[in-house]
Amino acid sequence: MLKNTNEQDIINQMDLILCIKKFESTVEICQKNITDIQSIPKKHHCLTALLLAEQAIKLSQSIFCLVKSNSYFSLPILLRSLLECAIQIEYIYKDPVINSLSIELNDTIQHIKYLREVNEQNLSLYEDRKKQLISLGAREVNTQDMLSYLGSKELFYPVFRVLSSFSHGKVTALSFQSITINKGEVLPELFKEFDEENIINFIILATQFVDGSVSRALQLMDV
Repeated sequence: MLKNTNEQDIINQMDLILCIKKFESTVEICQKNITDIQSIPKKHHCLTALLLAEQAIKLSQSIFCLVKSNSYFSLPILLRSLLECAIQIEYIYKDPVINSLSIELNDTIQHIKYLREVNEQNLSLYEDRKKQLISLGAREVNTQDMLSYLGSKELFYPVFRVLSSFSHGKVTALSFQSITINKGEVLPELFKEFDEENIINFIILATQFVDGSVSRALQLMDV
């Protein structure tokens, strides 16, 4: 028997509350797990992955604040940044030594570009580090390179494609940045405003990405 609108609204709101609580609990556990290993000596690839995991936690905390304040406009952009952390950590996991150096090379190149624009102080230090990283086998890679490296079977690629469309304004004008999850596939929904079900979809993805990021980063401690 179909439920009336009021009953369905109540069910959706309860589902949303439970989803938010699970997300908050996951973020708190992830933060504790990272804090617990801060005093342990770490290899380079572990440090890189843990820094990305900490960034994922901060992004998740920002997403949580937005949801609690009923502000949803920036959710796709934050979620895409969170996904990028997960992609980079997974990329490191596949080949810890070389791929972590490549991640650092990306950051070093960005620092060099920034310093050239605003302040050339310490530029030589980054230039030297860039040369050193390249000599060690690091190569400049972007997110698409990492996705190709990880393979199309990963959930990362279809989700990143959708979130990138939102962030770069390709479908934002036609949609209200709504998505649906159907059998593991993430699709944009055009001309659909945010509702409880849609917010739940975003939070489910955020929960998966932060939990996956931290879990993978911790696994690298044993590699």
